[in-house]
Amino acid sequence: DPMIKGKKAKMDDLDKQVMAGLNGNIRIISHTIISPSTKAAIKDFAAKYPGTKHVMYDANSAYGILKANKDSFGKMAVPSYDFKKAKVVVGIDADFLATWVNPITHAHQYTETRKLDSKSKDPSMSRHYQFESRLSLTGSNADYRVPTKPSQLGLVAAALYSAVTGGSDTRGLPKKITDKIAKAAKELLANKGQSLVVCGLNDPNVQILVNAINNTLGNYGKTIDMEKTSNLQKGDDLAMNAFIDDVKNGSVDTVIFYGANPVYNHPRGAELKAALKKVKTKISLSYTPDETSDLCDFVAPDNHFLESWGDAEPVEGLYSVQQPSIRPLFRTRTAQESLLTWAGNKQSFYDYVRGYWKKNLMSSQDKHNEFESFWTTTLYLGGYTGTKTAKKV
Repeated sequence: DPMIKGKKAKMDDLDKQVMAGLNGNIRIISHTIISPSTKAAIKDFAAKYPGTKHVMYDANSAYGILKANKDSFGKMAVPSYDFKKAKVVVGIDADFLATWVNPITHAHQYTETRKLDSKSKDPSMSRHYQFESRLSLTGSNADYRVPTKPSQLGLVAAALYSAVTGGSDTRGLPKKITDKIAKAAKELLANKGQSLVVCGLNDPNVQILVNAINNTLGNYGKTIDMEKTSNLQKGDDLAMNAFIDDVKNGSVDTVIFYGANPVYNHPRGAELKAALKKVKTKISLSYTPDETSDLCDFVAPDNHFLESWGDAEPVEGLYSVQQPSIRPLFRTRTAQESLLTWAGNKQSFYDYVRGYWKKNLMSSQDKHNEFESFWTTTLYLGGYTGTKTAKKV
């Protein structure tokens, strides 16, 4: 149910009180959003309330990669990795078969290189080195698993960079680790453009070293794609920390939590919990009660995803449509419709998604009957690839 000050309420009454309190510095705090229509709805909300800033964070953050790629290439994004094209893989605390970045895709690609096919012209398996501080699913599948202290993982990246660039700097590492680094470097250099080095450390400095290693090996444009980047992790650690500092300083007037529970899953959650009393208007769009929604003045519960229309762009240029399988069971409303309502737009999110696709993802198909055909085909196939084109998946 909608809640006002911890008590059940009507959605209309909640809307009136929320809209009366929307002013000053507003922050929308969310997980990474991969829905282009949702981003557009947030942009429309921000246009109505100019003091709005949208901050995305992820409990399992990839900010180190994002920041490193921003510094190295001017693009704050997580690239697409193709393990299928890699004859040599080196992982540094990156559990890419289970938890790191996009494990389902990575596992599918990786298994293709771990099968011996007698009919192949090159019936060899890929070689996999894994330096990690704890046993992971990825490490258990490696040819060479090298147990490494957490404090040594950054040094492994530095030593590997030194080795592939002709140096021999292995300071701070024992021989049992440096021997494997030398062996890995030799195989990497023998397979330039057909190798891949990945790292799970959330440290931009270490990730810049990893970028330099892959660049030296000529892997960009081959096993690493910086054009077709992943949208699955866009959380900005610095922006989230700045938000918490602003709350503690009393400079945030309104906060809207959308699909996020930072009081529970952010490292500074206890600080945020103590400081939220300084925020005049606190709103939650969570579809279930949680540690953050319990501290909010207003709760406009979101639909469950099985009750909702939506869309997604998990990888640049790859779009899909989310269709509901059941009607809403309770007194809920999609979070996007709440934001649109508060921005003065009474449109359903289904109509909003269709309007967004018609305006932004079509070129010449602007007639109603042509759009209906395009939309129906897209729903049938699940999505399509390409911006402003109708190439089907």
